[in-house]
Amino acid sequence: MRNERRCSYIRREEALVAYLYDETGDPIARSAFESHLESCGVCREELDALYGVREQLAAWTPPE
Repeated sequence: MRNERRCSYIRREEALVAYLYDETGDPIARSAFESHLESCGVCREELDALYGVREQLAAWTPPE
């Protein structure tokens, strides 16, 4: 049996990406998601992984 952790934050994926790229456009929504991150390990872990991917992509250069 797998131990799955879940998050029921509304429009979670959209909120993660908007937060990652600082594109929420709404300071109240950003603050609400930051409050959510304080208590949600699932979202914190996914956000950390997305930051890692962003860093890897920024360092990548196409082969010649």
